[in-house]
Amino acid sequence: MTYVETTGRAPAMPGFPQPRETTMWKCIRCTVEIPYKDVDPGIDSFGIYFICPRSERRNNLINVGKGNLIELAQTSD
Repeated sequence: MTYVETTGRAPAMPGFPQPRETTMWKCIRCTVEIPYKDVDPGIDSFGIYFICPRSERRNNLINVGKGNLIELAQTSD
């Protein structure tokens, strides 16, 4: 399985969509923009998420990848 964040850059792989060029997650509570590389996504029984290091708010993410590709996108909660 290949892991690609919508905010990351990945080498071109035949048959897989290329990631978006966005470089930040945005906290829905404090609106701070956080570089994707500064937070690690987590997963639990409630879904995929990241925790804002400033406000400690849980921000939900979803998988929008096709097939075996995991591509994370932020939801608007």
